[in-house]
Amino acid sequence: MKNQIIKSSIYFLLVLIFGCSQKPEGFIIQGNVAGFKDSTMLYLHNPDLQENIDSAIVVNGKFQFDGFLSEPQRLYVNTVFTNMDEYRYTSFFVENSLIKLKGNYDNFRYCDISGSKSQDIEKKLIKKIKSNDIERDSLTDYFFKNRIDIIPEEHKKIWQQISLLDSLNDIQYIRFIKGNLNSYSAMEKLQWRMSEMPKDTLRMYYEQLIPEFKESANGKLMNVYLNSRIVEIGEKYIDFEAVTLNSEPFKLSDIKKDYILLDFWAAGCGPCRKANTELAKYYDELKDRMEIVSFSLDIKKEWIEKASEKDGIKWINVTDYKGRNSAIAIQYQISGIPCSYLINKERVVIKKYLGFDPEYIDEIKEIVQ
Repeated sequence: MKNQIIKSSIYFLLVLIFGCSQKPEGFIIQGNVAGFKDSTMLYLHNPDLQENIDSAIVVNGKFQFDGFLSEPQRLYVNTVFTNMDEYRYTSFFVENSLIKLKGNYDNFRYCDISGSKSQDIEKKLIKKIKSNDIERDSLTDYFFKNRIDIIPEEHKKIWQQISLLDSLNDIQYIRFIKGNLNSYSAMEKLQWRMSEMPKDTLRMYYEQLIPEFKESANGKLMNVYLNSRIVEIGEKYIDFEAVTLNSEPFKLSDIKKDYILLDFWAAGCGPCRKANTELAKYYDELKDRMEIVSFSLDIKKEWIEKASEKDGIKWINVTDYKGRNSAIAIQYQISGIPCSYLINKERVVIKKYLGFDPEYIDEIKEIVQ
C-alpha cells in the first residue's frame, strides 16, 4: 500500500512538471464584450496576410478565436464594414498564449487585454498617447462627416490640430522605442518610422537588438532598408522590375514618356481608392506627356483586379505580390499609402505626395502641361 502511494505521488508529480512545462501550441483569444448584439460576427484580421484568419459569433457577450503565430504581432478584431458609425475595431499584440479581451461596443478600440506579454509592453505607450488619439479621432470623424460644408479656414485649423497631436505622439513613440527597444511593440514603431529617420540613427537602434529581434519580420525589413539605396527627392529614381496583372514582365525604365507618376496603393485603402478614381478623371488629359504606374501592395491578384476595375484604372498596373515585405516599397520609403512620386524626363524624383488631396492633381497638371 505504501509503495502504491509513493508511485502515485511520483506519477502526479511528473504530470505536474511536464504538463506545466509544455508551451501552448498556439493562441486562444477569449472575448467578453458588452453592448454587442447576439449573432454579431467578429473577424480576426492579420494585416501582414491582408486577410481574416478567423471569425466568431458573439453569444451572450462572449466569443473566441484561436490560431498560431510564428512570432508575436499585432492583429485586429473587427466587425464587417458597413459604415463608419457602426464599424468597430480594436488591435493588440497576439502571441501563442491564452489571451483575454474585455471591452464594450461604445469604446471597443480601447479594450482591456491580458495574457499577452507583448501587449503589456504596448500598454506603457497607450497610457501616454490615449488622450491624444481620442482627440484626434474626434477631429477626423468631425472632418469626414462635415467635409462638404467645412470652410477652408476651418479645414486648415482642423488639420493643424491633427498635425500637432501627431507631433506630440511622435515624441512619445521615440521615448518608447528607446526605453523598450527589444520588444515586438517597439520594433513595430521603429519599422513604421525607419524611413523618417537618418540611416545612422536606425543603424544604431538595429545594432542594439538581440538576435531574436534582428531575425524578426520587422528586423529583417530594417536590414533590407539599411542595406539598400533609398529614393530621395532631387535624386535619380530607382528602377525596378515587377509584373502586370496579366503576368507580363514590367520594368520602370521601359517607360518613354516625359513624366512618370509612380503611385503605391492597396485595395483596402480608402484614400487610395479615392485617389484612383480622381486620377481616372484626368488620365486622358495627361497621358500624352505622363504615364501613371500604380504599384499595388496587395498580395492577392483578385483583390487588385476587383479594385482596379471598380476604380477605372486604365494605366499601367503592377505589383510584386509581397505586400509590406516588398523591397521596392522599402526603397521608395513607403510608410503609408497612398504615396506617389512624380518623376521628370531626366528621371529625377521631383515630388512626393503622401495621402490623398485633390489639390495635388492640380499641381501635377501644372507641372506636366
